[in-house]
Amino acid sequence: EGAEKSAALIRRCETGKVGGYECVVTLSEITTIILREGRQSDLESVLSGMREDFSLVNITPEIAVLSGVLKSRYAAARKGFSLADSLICAAAQIMDLPLVTYDSEFDRVTEVDVRKPDHFC
Repeated sequence: EGAEKSAALIRRCETGKVGGYECVVTLSEITTIILREGRQSDLESVLSGMREDFSLVNITPEIAVLSGVLKSRYAAARKGFSLADSLICAAAQIMDLPLVTYDSEFDRVTEVDVRKPDHFC
């Protein structure tokens, strides 16, 4: 269900109905979802649309260090915390932005305001 909702959000991005900030690591996450769905022919247009609609947040040394702190904090808990997710979370925390995701790994994160995309629809 989360993958389907993420795909729906990606389609909204394609049409320019969603915008904001996006950690560059999210491009990798979106690429994985698109390829997993067998939509390789759509990949470049989706990524291009996202680059146009979102301001990209690059990984800085400050984000990288905070990512390590977050990963160590949440990786020990139940099911771990991926490096990609810790980088995305750190970027949101440093930029003082809400983190918008369907990924349930973020449900236990307390350092940032985590919201489901439905909140904005």
